[in-house]
This record gives sequence, structure tokens and C-alpha cells, in this order.
Amino acid sequence: MKLYHYTDVSAVHSILSTRKLWLTDLRFMNDSQELLHGIDFLQSALKQQPYGLFYNKHYAEQAVEYLASSLSKYEDAARFDDPVFAMSFSEKDDLLSQWRGYGGYSVCFNREYLEDCGLKLSSCLYTRSSKLNRALVAASDAGARVSSWMGRDHGCIGLESIDQLISLVEFAATFKDAGFEEEREVRMIARPNSNEIKYRPRNGILVPYVEIDIPAEAIEGVCIGPVREQGLASVSMEMFISSVESINRSNGGNIGWCVPVGRSNTPYRS
Repeated sequence: MKLYHYTDVSAVHSILSTRKLWLTDLRFMNDSQELLHGIDFLQSALKQQPYGLFYNKHYAEQAVEYLASSLSKYEDAARFDDPVFAMSFSEKDDLLSQWRGYGGYSVCFNREYLEDCGLKLSSCLYTRSSKLNRALVAASDAGARVSSWMGRDHGCIGLESIDQLISLVEFAATFKDAGFEEEREVRMIARPNSNEIKYRPRNGILVPYVEIDIPAEAIEGVCIGPVREQGLASVSMEMFISSVESINRSNGGNIGWCVPVGRSNTPYRS
């Protein structure tokens, strides 16, 4: 399956030159409020838990309370200590709303190559029914696991329970408003070690991000959006990619790796 990352020319240059993807701390993304949207659904689901068959009955209430209270900390972006990093893709090619929102270029990726690298990709949820159902399942599973581990550890919260909490936060990051359903977004999500986090200046603040290495073969194409001087932009991009392909071959890379350059069919409007 192909995935498309809509962005600007600087990011295209960086991705092709370095074969690295930049995942941004969710709190600093354009749609950071969507994390709270997902957490609201999970909080509601936790309140409905019947403490089913797989719960440790002695610790069921404590487990759910731990998850609910911990999730509440994520509602205050400044308070949580385990940031989640993400990068957005779309399943849709040449999508006008994406050109308008994110820039005049898109990079096409092969999803299977990305997943073969161990990268976690999750399709976003848009409809209320899918969010409710998936939140109930996730909350029930998390509560059962944490209560079981608490029973084993004499009521203590261990690393496994903390990991389960962060997995819920990652899941919450895939809940999006139904108004954005046409984007068919897929999110790459990661939890790096603190020593892997880097910072870049943007709009007067330092934005945390991490770099993820990908194989050249994961990049399958570049599209020039409905920008001014689209033809000239295409010529320069083809020249640049030719040099990148040549360097890759010289360094012992796949000699068959080729990145075609296409153009959006959407007309440019000044």
C-alpha cells in the first residue's frame, strides 16, 4: 500500500538526502488537540468497565483508577513525562485539502517497507461508532492486564502497567474528528528514549522531534503540488533526485532504486 506525506520542499530535500523521517512530539503538532479527543473516549470507556472475566477482582477498581487518573494528566500538556511522537501520512494521493494545509509537495512511501523496519503505523478512526467500540475494547483489555499485573506484584504499579498506559495514549492519538475523514490519515507513532530526542526552532519555541532511519526503497516517488512554476519545480526536483540516486548507487545501495517525479492534476490558484 502507498502512503503520502504532504509537506514542503525543505522536508522533501531532507527525507531524500538523509533517508530519515522526523516524528514530532504530539503536543507540538498542528492538531495536538486531537489527542485530548481520543483520551475523552478512553476515559468514558473506563467508566463503563464491568470488570470482566480476565480482571483480577481484587485489583480491578485500582487498575481502572490508575489508568483513568494517569490519562487525566495528558489533558494538561505540560504535565506528562512520557511524550509520544508521531508523523502523519494519507492514503489519498493528490488531495486538495492536504495541499492547502501542508505544502506544495508530497512524498510517496511503501507502507510494507516502513512496517518491515519495525515502525508502528496506525490508521485513524473517524466515525463515532468505531471510536466507541474500539475505545471499549482497548479500555477493557488495558484494565484486565493492569489488574492482573497488580495482583502478581502485590498491588504495585510496574513497568508493564506504565507501558500499557502509554499504549493507550498512542491509541488515543489515532482518534480524529469526522470532518477530516477524507484525509484517510495513517499515523506513525514512536516512543523514543530521552537521549534520542532532538529540538528544532519553530515560531519562537523549540519543538521536540526524533529521527527515524528508513531504507531508500521505502521512498517510491515525489509529487509536485499545485504550486506556482510547477514545471520548473519539477525540473529541479528531477535533477536533485538523479544526484541522490547516483550517490546511493556509489555507496553500494540498490542500483534499481528510482524515485519518479509526478505533478498534481489540481490547477494552481493564486
